[in-house]
Amino acid sequence: MRCNVAKRKSHSVRRKSRFSIPIAVVAGFFPLASDVYYLGLKQEKPLQATANILQHNLIGFNPWNAGKWDAQGFQHGLYPILMGFVLHILAGKLGLNRLLARSGIPLLRV
Repeated sequence: MRCNVAKRKSHSVRRKSRFSIPIAVVAGFFPLASDVYYLGLKQEKPLQATANILQHNLIGFNPWNAGKWDAQGFQHGLYPILMGFVLHILAGKLGLNRLLARSGIPLLRV
C-alpha cells in the first residue's frame, strides 16, 4: 500500500471578473449629492458653499457656527455612506450578490 501518493491538482475554472456597481454604497452618496446640488451649487459663490457643505457633512467641521465641530451634518453625509458600506459587506457575506449574479441581473450588486 502506498501512503504518500501525489494527488492531482484539480484545475478550477476561472471566471472572468465583470464590472459591477454596488448599489448600497452608491445610494449612500445620494443625500450628500442632493445637499451639494440644492444647497451649494445654487448659491452666489457655489465653490465655497460646496466646500462648506462637504466639510460639514463629511468631517463635522461647521463653518457657519464659528468653526465648531458638531455631528449633526453626519446624517446627510458620513452616516449614509458608512451604512451603505456595511450593507454591502453583509450582503456579500450572506451570498446575496452571488444570488443576483446567478439570476442574470447585470451590473448591479448590493
